[in-house]
Amino acid sequence: MELTIGESMKTRTNNIDKISELGQPDLCYILKTNNKINANESSYHYVLGINASSSASLATYINKLINSVETKTNSWLPLSSWKISNGIYCCYNVFSKVDIRVEVQIPGGVVSYLIDSSKKRCPINDESLWNETYISSILRAILYDDEYIKTGSDNFSIISGIKRVNIFESEEDEDEFLRIAKVIYDTGKYNIGQNDEAVSPTISNNYLTQAIVKYFSNTKKHNKAIKFFEEIYKTRPEIGSVISKLYFDSSRVIEGITTLHKAIQSGSRSYELYIAQANFLREKGRFKEALSIANKAVINAITEFYPWELLANLYIDLNEYEKALQALNSCPMISNKKKDLSGKNFCRPSKKRIPHNDDIPTIFESEHHALNVLYSIEESDDDYDKYSDVHSDFLKLPGKRLNGTYRKAYDVLIRILNNVGWDNLLQYRSKVFIMEEEYKLNIQFKTPESEEKIANKEKEMNKLQVKKRMQSLVRSKPLLESTNSLIDNKLSEKTDKKPEKDDGIITTRITPYSVEEIKDDKVTEDMNKMNLNDDEEKLKEPEEKVVIEFDNKENAEKEHKVVLSFENEEALRSKDDFHIKFDEDSSSSSNNENGENSQNAEGGENEDDDDQ
Repeated sequence: MELTIGESMKTRTNNIDKISELGQPDLCYILKTNNKINANESSYHYVLGINASSSASLATYINKLINSVETKTNSWLPLSSWKISNGIYCCYNVFSKVDIRVEVQIPGGVVSYLIDSSKKRCPINDESLWNETYISSILRAILYDDEYIKTGSDNFSIISGIKRVNIFESEEDEDEFLRIAKVIYDTGKYNIGQNDEAVSPTISNNYLTQAIVKYFSNTKKHNKAIKFFEEIYKTRPEIGSVISKLYFDSSRVIEGITTLHKAIQSGSRSYELYIAQANFLREKGRFKEALSIANKAVINAITEFYPWELLANLYIDLNEYEKALQALNSCPMISNKKKDLSGKNFCRPSKKRIPHNDDIPTIFESEHHALNVLYSIEESDDDYDKYSDVHSDFLKLPGKRLNGTYRKAYDVLIRILNNVGWDNLLQYRSKVFIMEEEYKLNIQFKTPESEEKIANKEKEMNKLQVKKRMQSLVRSKPLLESTNSLIDNKLSEKTDKKPEKDDGIITTRITPYSVEEIKDDKVTEDMNKMNLNDDEEKLKEPEEKVVIEFDNKENAEKEHKVVLSFENEEALRSKDDFHIKFDEDSSSSSNNENGENSQNAEGGENEDDDDQ
């Protein structure tokens, strides 16, 4: 039911220039009047499968609708005091991009006209437009199944009420359809569009060819379709891929192979022929032979999705997963083109009145055999029950929402995952690809600014490690032993070269320096001047920050006990630039026992370098 009179017609007219594919389903608009209360009410519904070969056939549908609701008291369109005063049937012509409309006025007559892409009303002067409109109506009836509508509409509830009728009532109707379709092929107007996995239409891949194959395959009438396409094959051998498919579907393999062979021998370089041949070999398990043919298909149609998808699947069959990922990455991805069924192109009804009883089958249960039957979309809760025990996070995974090439590429990737597992898939990915984030980081780190940042960061990390190590030297006895060993080795070197002194206690005092002094190499200069056993240094006793003391000479020579203490927090922090340098000139010589210790110390010097 419409909220405003004629809003569905207005919406259809406004969107006529936006149609890019097969267009919207046929629209039947009904205007009712009530003379008792002097009021009007309008309603509409969508139709698929009506014979639109003439204005008379469309007017007949409206008259049958009026008669059916007036003669049935329990009709789905109760009239009582309401009478139908006007009816308009709209059918979009895919080939000429116009909307054919037939208006039935009661009382009155029948008027037919068209709305062109500029939204202007024009008379129908070319009778060939009716043939095109007839084929357009059948294409939508065959291809617009419930799954297509659901995946193509972003607001499915708006167009959920669709009336389907049987497109062919007899064998003669099928023959008439094929006769008019042959005219479309001969005029070259078959390039009206293709499925979502192809970039451009061909004679083997377009909506008209797809509809013929689908209908006659579903009705098990392969021979009639084969006979029709064989007439086209005489001038267009690339249609041989379609004929071979019909042969294979009807279990006539020899005829299918023969057709493929003749088509390829004719010189045709259609990628569909190579794909059909490769698919046949793949089904027989001859993967390597199929791979060489798939490569030919890629060369002849490098911008198409199908050859790359086949190549990726063949690499998976051969367990060459890295090449499969490369082929999958080369697939040209195409977005979903089903924009004609977008909810924004349809009028939102103010109220729905769709019958629900046992006499009305659903689209899911029908085989398009009932004439003039209103079908309803069955809304089942089975899907919800099926996933009731699944965690909500897993229901948000993107795979189920993908369509077209994205869905097929996702299926190929899942096939690899099932074969090798997640960890191995990640390993193959890391060998083949550099992810976008990794590439950006790689490019970023190559700049001088980024390299400087990295160097500064590493320097800070090194300082932090030194700080933690110094703190552990103070607080942890096991770690203290490594520092004691370092100092012992250094002292052993000194005592080996200089005579021993009997001053009892050996003390070294190290004063931390500022950052400026460190940069000016003041630390190195002062450390070179340092003399551990200089009596004058003992007497001066400058302000001490860090003190390393041996309790006595005996400890220095034998027990090697060292106490490392920090007198304040400033001294603790200054250990980032903490160095111990021993002045060999000021050291005293040692006796033979100390000399042996010195040799042992020299042997461990390199091992303790990192500790210093």
